[in-house]
Amino acid sequence: MGKTDRLSTKITPETTAALEREAKRTKRSKSQVAEQILQEAFKAPDKAKSERAWGKPHVKAMAALIADLITRIEMQTRSRWQRDRYTYEAFRYGINALLGQLAPDDQERRTPGHLVQGDEEFAINWDNPETVGSANAAGLWQQLMTSEAPPIDHPENEHFADGFYKFPKIRKDLGLDGGDNE
Repeated sequence: MGKTDRLSTKITPETTAALEREAKRTKRSKSQVAEQILQEAFKAPDKAKSERAWGKPHVKAMAALIADLITRIEMQTRSRWQRDRYTYEAFRYGINALLGQLAPDDQERRTPGHLVQGDEEFAINWDNPETVGSANAAGLWQQLMTSEAPPIDHPENEHFADGFYKFPKIRKDLGLDGGDNE
């Protein structure tokens, strides 16, 4: 595909040298190298946003599996999981089956050492993985249901955690805000 626009810019000798080295290494022109770098830079915010939204690769991979699972189940039942009890239960059992396939090989369950250090009451409360999972789910649910989007006109020097932006959208998409989420 032909290029039609020309860009003239001043760059440091160090940047010129780096472009020349990369062009020689890749057997491309400096312009081609510069364009690729610019294109990657424009994609970087989307990539960073995706990484913040999904977390580490193993978390993103699990989210993708769950998304595929619910898509398959909803196609088969022709109902949405949060609107139909049968589809919801199929989804719940599907997640359990999927997690069963991904269980660690070691058969002995051990409470992580950092959860049992300190006072005995803390260790007793956190010794059970059900307690850890339930407490984290309750905290996440609370944050989901109470987070409000920051005002559009907030000052530029005010920054808000990602949850302030994502949780209201998740609530809307799940139909938890009273609206239809189609």
